[in-house]
Amino acid sequence: MGIEDCVRVELAGAAYYNIVRSAVEVKSRETAGNLFGNVYGKTIMVVNAYPIQTAERKPSSVTYNDDGAIARLKALERVIDSNGSRTRYIGGYHSHPVRGFVKELTVEDRCFVNGELEESIRAYWLEILLNIEGERYKDRTRISERVRQDAKALDTHFVYKPYHGHHVSIRAFLVNAKGDTKQLKVTKRKK
Repeated sequence: MGIEDCVRVELAGAAYYNIVRSAVEVKSRETAGNLFGNVYGKTIMVVNAYPIQTAERKPSSVTYNDDGAIARLKALERVIDSNGSRTRYIGGYHSHPVRGFVKELTVEDRCFVNGELEESIRAYWLEILLNIEGERYKDRTRISERVRQDAKALDTHFVYKPYHGHHVSIRAFLVNAKGDTKQLKVTKRKK
């Protein structure tokens, strides 16, 4: 059984919060980062997520702006993959903050993923897509985190001030070297 048989992505606490924090931090611009994890049965366990600090973020795109930094990260990822650790570089994540809720990878997203697959000579790539929008509440609301799971997406509402919060929707896609894409169910690891 390999990654192609996976039907679910489970986000460990650190990975989940790093991905969400990255999107909330630059809420009106896109965010991007790398994912690290491994396959356990039919589940891809994402144990950590690293935001790309040098990326140029815009409302409708994100690009890796510093070629030297990206080259260093890619070299580090090869070392991580070859060091015998169970944790591997398995893909990336990005957000779409201003396009409404996008439920599929866009043409631009697919082009990026295909380029990463070609460059890294990988058979598969996991891409996590976040949609984020700010929320305002007319009534005072308790500071909280509400997580709702549906068949494919993980929806979280963060209330961080009595009248303000964010809605973050997380979806996951597994793409193979031929460009075939399958959406996987996303869950948050229970403590």
